Amino acid sequence: MEFSENESDEQVIDTHYNIFSDEENEPQVIASDDEFDYELPKIFEDDEKYDEEVSPSLAKVFDNICKKKSDVSVMTREMKIPVNCKSLVAPPVNAEIWQFLERKAKTADLNLQTIQKSLGCGMVPLIRVAEILKSKTPDVKLMRENISKALAILSNTHFELSIKRRMSLKPHIDKKYHQLCNRNEDVGSNLFGDEVGKRLKDINENNKINKNITSSYSRNSNYRGSFRGRSRFLGRRGYQPCQPRQSYQSPRVEGKSEIVWWLENVKTVNGRPIRNDSPSYYLHTDASLNGWGAVFHGKLTQGKENIIPDNLSRNFNDTSEWKLNESVFNEVTKHFFIPDTDLFASRLTKQLNNFVSWFPDPDAYATDAFSFSWHKLYPYIFPPFSQISRVLQKKEDDQVSRAILIVPVWTTQLWYPKLLKALIDFPLKLPQLSNLLTLAHNNQSHTMNTRKNVSYRLSCFRKHLLNQGFSDKTTKIFLKSWRKSTNVQYEYSWRSWVLWCNSRQTSPTSPSVKLLLDYLSMLFQKGRSYSCINSHKSAICQTLTLLGNLSFENNSYIQRFLKGVFNLRPPRPRHLFTWDVGKVLSYLKSLYPLQDLDLKMLTLKCVALIALASAQRSQTLASLNLNSVLSTGTSFIFLVTTLLKTTRPKNIGQDVIIPVFQKKETCPVETLKHYIHRTKDLRKSSKLFISFRTLKAVTSCSIARWLKLVLSNAGINVLKFKAHSYRSASSSAAKRAGISLNDILKTANWASAQTFKKFYCKDIEPDHVDADNDLEIQFWGFSASGDVLSKELTDWRWRNHYSRC
Repeated sequence: MEFSENESDEQVIDTHYNIFSDEENEPQVIASDDEFDYELPKIFEDDEKYDEEVSPSLAKVFDNICKKKSDVSVMTREMKIPVNCKSLVAPPVNAEIWQFLERKAKTADLNLQTIQKSLGCGMVPLIRVAEILKSKTPDVKLMRENISKALAILSNTHFELSIKRRMSLKPHIDKKYHQLCNRNEDVGSNLFGDEVGKRLKDINENNKINKNITSSYSRNSNYRGSFRGRSRFLGRRGYQPCQPRQSYQSPRVEGKSEIVWWLENVKTVNGRPIRNDSPSYYLHTDASLNGWGAVFHGKLTQGKENIIPDNLSRNFNDTSEWKLNESVFNEVTKHFFIPDTDLFASRLTKQLNNFVSWFPDPDAYATDAFSFSWHKLYPYIFPPFSQISRVLQKKEDDQVSRAILIVPVWTTQLWYPKLLKALIDFPLKLPQLSNLLTLAHNNQSHTMNTRKNVSYRLSCFRKHLLNQGFSDKTTKIFLKSWRKSTNVQYEYSWRSWVLWCNSRQTSPTSPSVKLLLDYLSMLFQKGRSYSCINSHKSAICQTLTLLGNLSFENNSYIQRFLKGVFNLRPPRPRHLFTWDVGKVLSYLKSLYPLQDLDLKMLTLKCVALIALASAQRSQTLASLNLNSVLSTGTSFIFLVTTLLKTTRPKNIGQDVIIPVFQKKETCPVETLKHYIHRTKDLRKSSKLFISFRTLKAVTSCSIARWLKLVLSNAGINVLKFKAHSYRSASSSAAKRAGISLNDILKTANWASAQTFKKFYCKDIEPDHVDADNDLEIQFWGFSASGDVLSKELTDWRWRNHYSRC
C-alpha cells in the first residue's frame, strides 16, 4: 500500500514520509518523553469532531481502503505482539461460561475475536513507531514501514466492522431485502452503500413484475451454466423474484450415474450410515500425553531399535485384561448355550480355545473382532465397557442370531435401551463374588468386587423389627421417630462406618467395642473435630443398640475415650464476636421506597427485616404460612404448626411475632404488607416466602442463602458469618439496648437463659461501630398493649389451631 503526493511507481518505503508532512525537507521535531506521555490521552478526546484537511491524495487513498476489503492475512500472521503488551491479545471467553453458550453465540464471539485480533495486530506497528519517536535518532525508514502496516491492517479492520454491523442487521430486515446485506458489496458513506434507495425501488418493482410472470420458462438447450450460479447472480442484484417458480435444469451426463446411485441407496433404516461394508484397516490412537501415539492396523515395527514397543512388552502392567471367573462362565454356558468363539480375549483371558485378540497373537483365531463379520458365529462377548455401544451396533449389522454378552447393569447409559431390544432370553444376573473379575497376569480382583452392598441404616432397622415379629404398620411408624435432618446426618455416619468395616472384612452390625474405638481413633487421626466424632459415635451406638447389641449403650470405655478427645481437641465457637445490626439496617434503609424495588430486592429486604425482628432460624422463616397469620394494629403474628427443630410434645404451635417500627424505611410490618400485596396475584403457594424466579415456596436453604446475600451487600464478611448469625446478632443487640432477658427468651423461643448466654450473647467486633442506640429494636413481649393482645392471640390460636385438632 503506497501513500504519495504523485502517482509514481516509487516503493512504499520511500513514499511514507509525506504522511507526516507535505514537504519532505521539513525538519524533524522529536517530542520528549514527558511531552509524549502528556499528549497521548488527548488522542481520545473529541473523537467525533472533524479537524483540518489532509492532502487530497492521502484522503483518497484512505477512502478507498476503508470501503473495500483488503487481504492482510499474511501481514497479520507475521505480526507478533510484544511480550509485555499481552493486553493487545483478544481475551477468550472464560471456560466456565463458554461451555454453557449455544453454538450460535460461540460463532458470533469467534467472529468478533477475529476482528479484535486484527485490531491488536494493527496497534503493534503504532507502538513500534512510538518507540522510534522516543529515541534520539529515529529511523525514518523503519517508521514509514510500520505506519504502512498499521494503516493497512486498521483500514481492513474498519471495513470488517462495517460488514459485521451490516450482517447483524440482517435478521431484522424483511427477507425480500436480504440481498442488501451482502458481504461482497462495498461500503459507501452509509453502511449499505450510497444507492440503497435505487436498489430498494428496483426490488419492489421486480416483486410487482413477478406477479404477472407465468411459471412457463424456456431456455436454450445448449445452456451449460450453473443453476446455482445463475440464482446467485440474480439474487445479488435484486432480481431473485423474477426467478421462475418452477425452473428445471438437466444435469450433465457424467453426473446422472451418481444421482441414480444416490436415489437407490439414500434410504436407510433409522438414519444409519449408507456404507455398511466392513472396514479393511483400523488406526488405533492413544490420547494420553505419554502414550504410544498411533498404530496402523494394530502392528508395530519389529527390531531391537524399536525401543518403545520392546519396553512395553517387557514391562507388562495392563489393567484392562479382566477375566470372568471360570466357574461363573461355566454356569452361564450351562444356562444358555456353549459359544464357539471368544471375541475379546488374549492368551491369558480366553475362555474358549477359539478366541479373537486385539493385537496379533500366534494362538488367536483372528485379530480385531470389528474387522470381520460375526454373522455365522455364536460368540461369547465380554468387551471393554467403552465398546459396548459399538458391539451392539456390530451385532445388529452382522445379524448375529445369538450371543452371550457380559455387560454391567448401567440403566442410565445410552446403549441400555438398545441392549434390552436385543434380548432373546431373560438375562442372568451374575453373583457378587470377591473374585468375579480378576487380572489374568496377577490374579488381582476388580475393585468393584471388594465393595459390598452398603445397607441403609433404616433398612437395617426395618429388617430387624420384622424379624422380631413387629407388623409392617408398626414398623413404618417406628421408622418415623427420627426427623429427616437427623436421618441424613446419621445415615452419613453409618455408611462411613459400614465401608470401613467392609475394608477390614468385619461385620458392621455385630462389632466389638474395641473395633468401634479403632474407627473413632481413625477419625481423630484424620483431624475430625470433637463434635464430628461425637456425632459418629451417637449414630453408630444408637443403631447398634436398637439392633440388639446392648454393649454399646452407655459404655464407660466409649465415654472415657470421648473425654480424651475433648481434652486433646476441645471444641471452639465459630466466632467470638458478632456483626453490627446497625450496619445491616443502614443498608436495608437504602432500599426505599418499596415501590421502586424489583421482586428480588423486595424479597431480600423482607426476609432480612423479619429475621432481625424475630430472631428466628431459617427453618422457622420458611415455615411461615399466610393461612395462619393474625394482623393486629401493631404487629403480624404467625402461628407455626409444622415440625421445627425445637418442636417437642410439650412445645407445639410456636408464635412468631413481627412488630411495627416507627421508621417506615426499616419497618418489617410495612415491608411485609407491601411484599404480600406485590405477590398476591403471582404466588403459587400459601407459604409466606416464595421464589422470585419460580414463584413457588422456598426451603430453609434458600432463606439462608438470601440472608447471606444481604450480609454480603451490607459489607459483612460472609466467609465468617452465616445465616444463623442473625439470631445471635439480633438478640445480642436487643440485650445491649436494655430489653429484659425474659422478653428476649420469649421472642427467640429459648427455654433456658444459659443457652442464650453461652451460645448467642456476643459483643460486636472491635473494628465495628455500635449504632444500636440509634436503632428501633422492638419486640412484641414488652408492647404496651400486651395484655389485650394476649387475649386476642389466645382466641385466634384456639380458632385456627386447636379447633382443627
